Amino acid sequence: CYCHFTSPIRRYPDLVVHRVLKLQLAYEQLGGKDALVRMPRLIGKGRESLPRILPQICRACSDAERAADAASHATQKIKIAQYYEDRLGERYAGTVSWVSSMGLFVRLDLTQVEGLVSIKSLGNEWFEFDEDALTLTGADTGTRYELGQRVIIEVSRVNTTRGHLDFKLIH
Repeated sequence: CYCHFTSPIRRYPDLVVHRVLKLQLAYEQLGGKDALVRMPRLIGKGRESLPRILPQICRACSDAERAADAASHATQKIKIAQYYEDRLGERYAGTVSWVSSMGLFVRLDLTQVEGLVSIKSLGNEWFEFDEDALTLTGADTGTRYELGQRVIIEVSRVNTTRGHLDFKLIH
């Protein structure tokens, strides 16, 4: 009974949905004959009618929304990096949120921001990456890092242009 889109990028999809709803309401409340009379005004006619161009409209709207989401995400990463730029050397508690052959991704408790503890910064020993278990295990010491592990990190480097945070593992 109710349809609402909040983002400015969704205004055109909102318009399309309302056109379809108005046509359906016309059929239900006025009957098929009167709805047919109103149909060209509601959804167009011929080659440019809504049913004919709807696949292209949907594709274009989806593409535009994906582009807007990507831009929004990139902007947020840059603003977060700017926030942490003045906090180099500060320590924070967090949780290992992902493990890869590159190192550990840590999500900070305070801001829910993620940064990378590079495998190079873990020390001079060789770390074996287990892709199935998502763990890094030190060949010499047996030190193991895994998802969900609680850690203390230090902000070691910030790249505001790319929106990247690099962390150094403290504990």
